[in-house]
Amino acid sequence: FFDCSMDVIVEDLEVMSDFEIDLFCGKYKHLRRYQLDREEFFNSGKIRTLQQILSSNNNHNITTLASPSDAQEGGAHKPSRFLIFSQFTQMLEILKVVLDLLNVKFVVLTGQTNVAERQLLVDQFTNDPSITVFLLSTRAGGLGLNLMAADTVIIFDQDFNPHNDRQAEDRAYRLGQTRDVRVFKLISKGTIEMEILQLATTKVQIDDSISATAPTPSTSANHTLPTYNNAQLPNTTATQSEKSIKKSLMNQFRKRVLSIQDPS
Repeated sequence: FFDCSMDVIVEDLEVMSDFEIDLFCGKYKHLRRYQLDREEFFNSGKIRTLQQILSSNNNHNITTLASPSDAQEGGAHKPSRFLIFSQFTQMLEILKVVLDLLNVKFVVLTGQTNVAERQLLVDQFTNDPSITVFLLSTRAGGLGLNLMAADTVIIFDQDFNPHNDRQAEDRAYRLGQTRDVRVFKLISKGTIEMEILQLATTKVQIDDSISATAPTPSTSANHTLPTYNNAQLPNTTATQSEKSIKKSLMNQFRKRVLSIQDPS
């Protein structure tokens, strides 16, 4: 860096996040004094909540005592194992640091993980009970993996498409799963995540409404479809339901905008 222009260095640093700078400083012994204080990672409400969820487990150093019911059954309950999903690989890097600080053993799978290595990671997680956490990117880890060794799914940040999160949850909800599966979605109050949650909930309601009212092959196989001139098909109950939900959502949106414009 001694032969670099200070302006160039400042320009590079300005576009980097605090965590990226932290990782950069960690690579060089003489810069490590500029790294973030490790306790600063726990200033995040989500990280503190994650710590609380993990602390309910008895498989690592942040353990809690077994409940009376566990004692009556002759010992502690079977330790939980966790799938933690995030859309962002940088968030997964932060979680890796946090889990190391908590002395939690984990494996990681992202979109950059090659196909051959993915099954090895799944087998490693399945066969080694000491690995408590599997970190996955939502898109890469949400399809085609059988991870029913886990019984707790944590969605660290929501996808705009709620079906991607549902597919991620289904990694633990597999045929043959004998344990109850818990799902946690971490939402920061007062942030855009609340709006994403509302949009996702509305989308799921619309989709479920359409699915519930759409005819299935078993119910429609014995019926002859009527013929309509000029391709004029009647509105279905599903279409009406979708319009009703959208209208209700727009009315709520208008009321909210008006209340912001006129606080009184």
